[in-house]
Amino acid sequence: MESNDYRAFLLRISDHITEKKLKQLKYLCLDYIPEGDLEKISSPLDLFRDLERRHMIGIHDLSFLKKLLEDVTCFHLKSQVDEFTLRQKVQLLCLEKHRQVNCRPREVQEMEEVAMAGATGGRRNHFLNPSLAEAAAVITS
Repeated sequence: MESNDYRAFLLRISDHITEKKLKQLKYLCLDYIPEGDLEKISSPLDLFRDLERRHMIGIHDLSFLKKLLEDVTCFHLKSQVDEFTLRQKVQLLCLEKHRQVNCRPREVQEMEEVAMAGATGGRRNHFLNPSLAEAAAVITS
């Protein structure tokens, strides 16, 4: 997963956080960010930057952000974090498979679709190479 994809994702998430939700998120961060620093935070992106500086969120670990969003009842945003994290896992797994079996682009797309269908409980028919289907099944379990 590229850093630019991660940044674009945080930007999209931040666009859906209201001022009220930002205040709630900041309150939940009182145990992790000094109050003086929290007072300087005026946008969701400022909060994300601060959490990154403190190594509480990052490109490979969004669990703290997911928990915060859940605690302030932003379930749709939490779901987006789940999907982003799953896509990351699929891409990393496919890179690993690429090293092993020279994964083709069509297989990558199908693998992502299978993983996303598994994550969302959807049922789709896919004709995957058995090793790729197995890898997608591991990710979604």
